[in-house]
Amino acid sequence: MHRRFPTLPSIAIWTALVVVAQVASRCAAQNEWELDERQFNQWICQSNVSPEERVQDDLQRQLNLLDGTLQLTPTQRQKLELAGRLDIQRFTDRVQELRDELVGRTYDNDTINDIWQRISPLQTEMQRGIIDDGSLFVKVKYSTLRPVQRAQLARYEYAAAKEAYHAALQQFVAVLDRSLAMTEDQRQGLLTALMKHTKPPARMGEYQIYYVLWQASETPESTVNEILDPPQRKLFRQIVEQGAGYQYMVEQQGMRPLDEPPPVDEEVADDE
Repeated sequence: MHRRFPTLPSIAIWTALVVVAQVASRCAAQNEWELDERQFNQWICQSNVSPEERVQDDLQRQLNLLDGTLQLTPTQRQKLELAGRLDIQRFTDRVQELRDELVGRTYDNDTINDIWQRISPLQTEMQRGIIDDGSLFVKVKYSTLRPVQRAQLARYEYAAAKEAYHAALQQFVAVLDRSLAMTEDQRQGLLTALMKHTKPPARMGEYQIYYVLWQASETPESTVNEILDPPQRKLFRQIVEQGAGYQYMVEQQGMRPLDEPPPVDEEVADDE
């Protein structure tokens, strides 16, 4: 991993570049190439699974997670599944429209990047998840769940986000250590400080390194000074100083800071 975090591309971008490069290399010895179904699926999903199968599996995972966490009633699950299927239909209709237009046709080598530009928005949406804050599924979820269930879900989602964020911060500190040469106490101290003074994102994603940099840039300087030596502080600030500039980008990806919800009071919650 490159040490200059601000220039790190996302995993999805790297994957897309590799896929395009593979196609380009196969086409280098010939003037024309045909986009087949397998390649189309790979460009969207980074696997041989079709987009339709992928989003159906994602919906079932979300339903099973909610059911296992909140003990949904049959009616609640039915409403959520219907909403999810409508979200899926809107997405897969766009996939099929592009598939009908592009798959099975022959293109010359100069059009590879043009084809990728047509497909990449669907790939980005797939990576982000089609069941996001603006989806019908999410709207129905919060209108269908009882108050106590919403409170329980908020606590569960926060705990899961905090756990994932802790893992991301551990990786961040490990990479920092290559440049800062910290002691074990410094590594643990910095990790603890980052967890204390920053917030987990509402969702993790391919841009999480930029979110971590933004949050790290807001760590109080006095706290960092207590943990790191002067040369280490300078390097730390050089690495994270551009983090504030990533705030708008990561928030546009739905990675906004998540506040800890209050404890669940089942009697009060169900009286709301």
